Amino acid sequence: MSLSDAKDLLLARLFTVLPLNWVAKIGTYLGERHARRGIRANRKWVQRLHQHFEQLWGVQDAAERERFIIEHQGRMGRVLAQIPVLHRLVRANRLTLSGTEHLAQLNGSVLIVTAHLSQWELIGRVAELIGGQMCDIYLPQPGAREQITQKARMGWRFANGAPAKLIPAGTHTMREVARAVDAGSHLILFIDEEAAGDVRAPRLGREPLYAGNRWFAARLAIKHQMTVLPVHFETTEQGDYRAVIEPPLPLPSEGSASEKARQLADTLDEKLEQWVLQAPYDWYWLPLLEPHAGMLGQFTRLLGSTRPPAGR
Repeated sequence: MSLSDAKDLLLARLFTVLPLNWVAKIGTYLGERHARRGIRANRKWVQRLHQHFEQLWGVQDAAERERFIIEHQGRMGRVLAQIPVLHRLVRANRLTLSGTEHLAQLNGSVLIVTAHLSQWELIGRVAELIGGQMCDIYLPQPGAREQITQKARMGWRFANGAPAKLIPAGTHTMREVARAVDAGSHLILFIDEEAAGDVRAPRLGREPLYAGNRWFAARLAIKHQMTVLPVHFETTEQGDYRAVIEPPLPLPSEGSASEKARQLADTLDEKLEQWVLQAPYDWYWLPLLEPHAGMLGQFTRLLGSTRPPAGR
């Protein structure tokens, strides 16, 4: 185990006994420190964020952009620090739920589609409310972070008090998921993703890409006639979290299976784009998103005069 991993594990254990407000403040501090170091070193992700805040929000002053970069990374630091205390957040009523009435509309196997926005790991709490059996696809990561995150995910309880089945992304993922769905399991799937340094989804004005998690979700839903439930998370003014549960998406009814999957994939991309554009400063993948010509129009169309959150 590396020294860095040992420190992360020790800090995670410390967070489990500290007051929740302390955890949030420490995480924010660590995220902001990471941002300041990145700014001094002029990292590539810092350059991207400068471009985003200048081109998308019209922030011309470099010092002001740096304040927004620090704010963004502070939010991400808080989110990551809170992963070991997710269940305490729920017990302390730091998560509110919007749209729970839509859970009554669910039938058969449910595909929960979500994104890396705000405190996304609280998706486990929404999944608990659905009940039944649950499986969750995850991307294996080196180091202590996966160990910390997996421990939190295994704390959510489903049928007969069992945890979710965690399925690593890989060559056999589709087969394992299909087997679980055939057995009546529900599924959690994040449809925004980064691969090889490229943010694949949402497209934000680029040509549609029928690959990755969004395409996987669409094909799976069509093949197994799953109920697709969109859920995303927002950060409240108090620094707590809100789960927004939307109505289930209707499955396309016309065309071949492939055509239906493409229609659903496009719908999922539109939904994902809407979530991201409503709060891009809460989006984990924003620093890795390469600016491109079509993106400016997509952001300005929805953002209008919206500004990033004010820094502290």
